[in-house]
Amino acid sequence: MTVTKVELANHLWETMGTTHKEAVQMVEAFFDNMRECIVEHSELMLSNFGRFAVRDKAPRPGRNPITLKKAVKVRQVP
Repeated sequence: MTVTKVELANHLWETMGTTHKEAVQMVEAFFDNMRECIVEHSELMLSNFGRFAVRDKAPRPGRNPITLKKAVKVRQVP
């Protein structure tokens, strides 16, 4: 099941009795805080929910279809 930020904000809005704008700000603040923690500490663990970490993804061959330049790089993913 996929839940979007909008759905989370709507659920907060309905259950918490806040304004829709406040609910959206709460959801955005939560995900911003998660993002900052992962970037600074390279790992975040939420009890009874999950563990998020940054890892390096292996380089793979690729090509930019417009410039035809080879694009092979290592990248980091959560």
